[in-house]
Amino acid sequence: MFPSTAHTLRNLGAALSKFERAVEGCGAWTEERHPDAALILLSLGKAAKERGDLELAKRAFARALLIQEVLLGSDHPQLAKSLLNLAKVRREAGDADGAILLLERAIAILEASRAPPIERWFADFELARALWESGRERQRALELAESSLRILTDAREEFAGAEDLAEVEAWVAPRRNFPLAVAPSAP
Repeated sequence: MFPSTAHTLRNLGAALSKFERAVEGCGAWTEERHPDAALILLSLGKAAKERGDLELAKRAFARALLIQEVLLGSDHPQLAKSLLNLAKVRREAGDADGAILLLERAIAILEASRAPPIERWFADFELARALWESGRERQRALELAESSLRILTDAREEFAGAEDLAEVEAWVAPRRNFPLAVAPSAP
């Protein structure tokens, strides 16, 4: 039997409270940039996002990213996931332009580390959504989403979850026939 939504939200609320206390308790770690503080902050961000508290999620993900940058450097491959977490929350909070900057950086890190396509599809798909929502580069957005769809379709047997594939398909389908080019205005 599956837990009810109310039960799940209570559990997330309890988890969020525990993570907040853990973050407060590791104040010295954050001052010293202890790696465990970044992990706690990432967990806090995920719990806050699940609960719908995008502001807390943004703050937690941004602090975790800062700690990781200090510890690992600004182009370490582990930063890509943190950049993606922060970008997704920013996009969902209505800041598509801020998300685009983070996603471009994450993709550059993934390219530099020669990450395989299956590790890159999510970054491309998030960038597609942010570009589309910003109203910029819609052709590029559709190309990125179509590429993500191909990657997921090709990897369906090995890696991809049916939910991810269905999500990308559902996003791409109504946009395929969207007029991407703007007709020139008459003089």
